[in-house]
Amino acid sequence: LAASQIHLCRSVPAYRRDIIIFKQVHCSICLDVFTNPVSIPCGHNFCQSCILGYWKSSPL
Repeated sequence: LAASQIHLCRSVPAYRRDIIIFKQVHCSICLDVFTNPVSIPCGHNFCQSCILGYWKSSPL
């Protein structure tokens, strides 16, 4: 664990740690554990297929 993660483990109540850990390993699009994870420039992580599908369907 990185130093910041160790500090987080000590300073955050157990019920909140579960939520934080869930968000670190799960895609916020499909809600599954990452498959071929990618990080976008802002630092958010997604499954590669999820973010590519989102970008293709986005009206930009």
